[in-house]
Amino acid sequence: MLWSICLVILVATASGQESGFPCEGRADGVFADLEDCTVYHLCHGGRDYQIRCPDGYFWNDDAHSCRLADIAQCCSGQGVCEATSYAEDVTLLAGRVQTLESDSTDVQGQVSSLTTENTALRTQLTSLKDRTNNLTVENVALRTELTSQQGQVSSLTADNAALRTQVTSLQVTAADLQGQLDNISVPIVSRKTISAKVVSAGYDDPGYLGGRGEVWVDGVQYAMNGRGYNLVTVNERTGQMEDSVRFDTYGDPAAGVSLRDFLRGLPNGRIVLIAVHDEGSRYSGDAMAELNSLGAFSPDIAHRTSWAMISKKGSKTSWFVEDERDRYAGPTVIEAEIPLSI
Repeated sequence: MLWSICLVILVATASGQESGFPCEGRADGVFADLEDCTVYHLCHGGRDYQIRCPDGYFWNDDAHSCRLADIAQCCSGQGVCEATSYAEDVTLLAGRVQTLESDSTDVQGQVSSLTTENTALRTQLTSLKDRTNNLTVENVALRTELTSQQGQVSSLTADNAALRTQVTSLQVTAADLQGQLDNISVPIVSRKTISAKVVSAGYDDPGYLGGRGEVWVDGVQYAMNGRGYNLVTVNERTGQMEDSVRFDTYGDPAAGVSLRDFLRGLPNGRIVLIAVHDEGSRYSGDAMAELNSLGAFSPDIAHRTSWAMISKKGSKTSWFVEDERDRYAGPTVIEAEIPLSI
């Protein structure tokens, strides 16, 4: 009865077709295929039923069952399958287990490594999120500042426009005032005289340490007040100051020649006021003749002597004044009321 049931099961799993396997003359049973390790044959009543092993399995004739391919030594070339012993099977299986355990250990190591890397990546992601949040906050602050600055620029632009409007208005007002001023006739008051005062001090004169060279006309000081000869020329008709020059006859070897040429170039009648500051004797020799032509009687002064003169080119006048003081005895101060030519 049991054999019948097994036969039914085998028949159900067989191909149901005869394969040409020589079952005639054989006892009923299962036999290995002569060429293909993946199939075996069921002989029953002299008929052949070919049955295929599951994928990855070979027929083991010793065990009369399909076995895993790596523990079933099959097909020696003549279709004869040689099965390993159970001990060899166990050894092979133990080797596979060790291989699987080693693979499992490697996998676990890889899993641990990936877990660590994943943790590091999460930490990095958290850091990047924090940086992103910080940058977002900073961006908001910068946008706020930019908006504020844009507001300031707009305000300054408006202020600038208002100022331009005010300037334009002031320019119009100034033009109107200039027009009114041009229409005002100011009576010209002709002066008949001017008041002149000349102060000369040498370097060592008491109260004037370092020297002094001043020329005052109607209360206004016009001289350059520097070392050497300080000259101021005044128009003899209008009383207006025309030139204020200085010649360093102590430090500039060419100063005497320059002083001479300047005096020669003055027109006749020009009012000339001269004050020596500090020291003027060193390089003044070239100008002595021109100074004498102005009426000077002692222009060839000594070292650090103070000397001053009020004169007119071309003629000696009643208001001509000249004076000098020795070193340490100055300053020399002269004054004159000068009539203008009408």
